[in-house]
Amino acid sequence: MKLNKALQKQFLIFLCVGVMNTIFGYSIFAFFIFLNTPYYLALLFAAVLGLMFNFITTGRIVFKNKRFCVFYKFIMINTLLYFIHITLIKFINRSINNFYISGLLTMSLTSILSFYLNKRIFSIKVNINNREILDETN
Repeated sequence: MKLNKALQKQFLIFLCVGVMNTIFGYSIFAFFIFLNTPYYLALLFAAVLGLMFNFITTGRIVFKNKRFCVFYKFIMINTLLYFIHITLIKFINRSINNFYISGLLTMSLTSILSFYLNKRIFSIKVNINNREILDETN
């Protein structure tokens, strides 16, 4: 499957923003652990703040979209991806019995799916009749 140059560039930016988002989320987690916050609360704060940060960076930097109205779809996509990721890790790990490799392999697959799904939601525009339409230029 050959992708056009613009889509290749956008996917590369998506991956770089993903690295930045991961660093941000882990930094929040580490900060709360440093403050002696229980790990489950540190993880909760990191997840909530990370999701909001990810929405802003993915929408604005990758897809040039500043609309907050697709936030609930972003949450749904990330929830779906979480469960797909868990299922794939469990399935792949049955064969190779190594969670490090299983996680890495599934991360590769879910990153591609995440790009596709996020591109779809951030490319939706609302027309005059308040109906969603897909903007193919994004």
